[in-house]
Amino acid sequence: MPHQEMTNPVRRHDYFSRIFWSFLAIVGLCTLEFTLLTFLEAEWLKIVILGICTALKIGFIAQFIRSTIFKNVVAGVPYHVYLLYIFIAILVFILSFASDFLCVYSIDNQSFTGLDSDLNLAKAFFSFLFLSTMFFTMQGAMDVIPAGTLAETYILLESIVAYTSFIFFLSNFSSLKHSLRVLRKK
Repeated sequence: MPHQEMTNPVRRHDYFSRIFWSFLAIVGLCTLEFTLLTFLEAEWLKIVILGICTALKIGFIAQFIRSTIFKNVVAGVPYHVYLLYIFIAILVFILSFASDFLCVYSIDNQSFTGLDSDLNLAKAFFSFLFLSTMFFTMQGAMDVIPAGTLAETYILLESIVAYTSFIFFLSNFSSLKHSLRVLRKK
């Protein structure tokens, strides 16, 4: 069956524009989060700011998924574009949680075990990027282990987000498109 035109066409540059601006917004939130935590003194305030920033990032990514991915699936976006959206969404989740882990570590450097004591910011971020990737992809093999309640909470949160994402992202594309169109008609 030849490729059908989308019923509600989205221009090709809009795909990449939405991805770019969404990615930039998440990077901005991660940078803001880390910057705020650097200047604050009170640990409880750092934890509150971290929680707010994390909720904003997860909400923003969820909105990106709902408004961009699901809306375009209903409109008939080509499958390769859908896969690109999924890849970017997963990448953003992984980077976001790596940033959160780094922030948790900056609040309490005993919150994770298995890290070198002489880590600079870049090495620490890479370690947390690796940790986040291992948890999000459900590989589970890592040297860095959460050692405190705050770190364990963020690991648990990433595991829930990853599992939920895989349910939505890896479901059959045709079934997803059909079910979203049925919901849209209601």
